[in-house]
Amino acid sequence: MCAKGEHDDPRRPEGRRPDDGGFRLTAERLAVAIRLAADHLAALIRVAAEYLAGALQGWARRSPSEHPDPATARTTAEFAEQLRRLKRYRGASYREMARLSGGTPVVSTLSKADKGDRLPSERVLRAYLRGCHLDDAAMTPWLEARGRLAMRDH
Repeated sequence: MCAKGEHDDPRRPEGRRPDDGGFRLTAERLAVAIRLAADHLAALIRVAAEYLAGALQGWARRSPSEHPDPATARTTAEFAEQLRRLKRYRGASYREMARLSGGTPVVSTLSKADKGDRLPSERVLRAYLRGCHLDDAAMTPWLEARGRLAMRDH
């Protein structure tokens, strides 16, 4: 049994008694915990909403001239510039692009693809575009532009 006044011991956490083996959950404590969790969740949602709003505003502010368009490329250098615009527009890094393309080609090969010294091979171009999150349908204009420029250069 408990000694007289043992339940009032200030060293014991509130709600804990020697005979109950642990913490007693009361309706009041549960309500407090739920309010705290709801407050934290609301704060997290506010931060996420602010972040997304900022990202969307940044995207909306982009002028049409910033949107990549491979059809406008008349030279290898212009095609490379459109590739760099695509990479910027998609927010891709060479490392992420290599990862998304399965690791081949490697980062250094992908970084050479948009330098403008020469046209990237079709395999490298596909990997570059896949690394920028383009699907097969979205790759078609890029592959057509590359083919047009390759024919002109030969």
